[in-house]
Amino acid sequence: MDPNKQREIARKGGRAAAACERDRARRATPDKGRPGWRMLATLLVGAALTGFVLATPEWNFDVVCYAGAARIWLGEPPAQAHANVYRELRTTAPPEAVYAIRSLSEYRETVAESVDVFLIQLPMYAVKALYVAIIAAVVKLGGNSISAPFQISAVAYGGFAVLVLLALARVASIRVMFAVGLPLLLSPPFLEVGRLSTPDALSAYIVFGGLYALVFAGKPLTGAGLLLLSIVARPNNIILCVAIASWWWWKDPSRSPWPFLAATLGMLVSLIVTWMTGGYSWGVYFTHAYLRRITDLATVRSEVTVSNYLATLWPALRGANVLYPSFALLFLVITIMGSVTARGTVPAKRRREVGLQVAVWGSLAVQFVIYPMVADRLFVVHYALVSIVTVSLIGSSRGDEEGMTARAHRSGSHVALLADRPEPSAPAAGT
Repeated sequence: MDPNKQREIARKGGRAAAACERDRARRATPDKGRPGWRMLATLLVGAALTGFVLATPEWNFDVVCYAGAARIWLGEPPAQAHANVYRELRTTAPPEAVYAIRSLSEYRETVAESVDVFLIQLPMYAVKALYVAIIAAVVKLGGNSISAPFQISAVAYGGFAVLVLLALARVASIRVMFAVGLPLLLSPPFLEVGRLSTPDALSAYIVFGGLYALVFAGKPLTGAGLLLLSIVARPNNIILCVAIASWWWWKDPSRSPWPFLAATLGMLVSLIVTWMTGGYSWGVYFTHAYLRRITDLATVRSEVTVSNYLATLWPALRGANVLYPSFALLFLVITIMGSVTARGTVPAKRRREVGLQVAVWGSLAVQFVIYPMVADRLFVVHYALVSIVTVSLIGSSRGDEEGMTARAHRSGSHVALLADRPEPSAPAAGT
């Protein structure tokens, strides 16, 4: 070998050895205050974001339907539930929001004036059973059925924000955690889920909690349980759950059948929730969302054909049926950037993390095929996960993997799925 190249390798080896020695020294005398301060700062950010989204709600028509479903579940007669919902709407929402929800279209006027039409809408909302159940519990305790959905979304968004920051802390320094996490959580797609009276924030909180346990904390049983619970909050979460189960099976050399058994159980949970809540079929939902509004029992049927389904795809890609332009292309670029920079990463680690990103984007594509709509509020978990994995890949490609492992060790964390050599003190899987 060329002598100059040998000297260069020796210098690099010396620097690497010095870095490892510094890491060992820091592990021997950890800064016990830093993890506590990091957790405190993370919780404060979550609380601040909860207050912020609660103070800046985005009023939408869905609030009256979720409130109505909750009141019906509590046993109120339909006419009374309808009257109570619109009475609370008038006393709770600002005048412009009341007008938009009651009178912005002929469809909304009909729902506001007719108890029967109102009832026909509710199965499309009651299928998000966990969200409706929590609203019903708040109302049972004396709460306002119009305010409750916003309060639930705000609290769930704060919890989701904490989990996103903690996941970033598992793969990066505290500076990177806040430098990446805060812009992500303050971006329009993310704030929207916290401001809306929809199950999106609650769903994101539970789904990401499952992914955090499964991918970052090495607790597959906890993660699987939370992912199954997320299906009760929003049945179409089964799409992402199946994608994650497929990735888990693919990365596991033993090819255990448990991921597929969990995915099968998830499908069963989705079917049971839909059946128990009286949810409509996919064709009825598609007809209502994309073809015509359903306002009487005689029209509760599917009118989907191949031609009218295909006719929805191109408008959906151009942003039809959503309030805001999608950020999906930006997050796709971020994902590609992470994959490209990962060329200097350990091959096994790169394979696992890029495979996870492929699974996430695959689930997003499948959801679009089933529900042709690029609504970012449905994809914040996807965006958060690919962003965090990209941070991990970029950090590893810069040779910082040893330092990240040391930081994880000092903070009591464990990156069993994302690191190539987990710490010996990592907790056993399934705990």
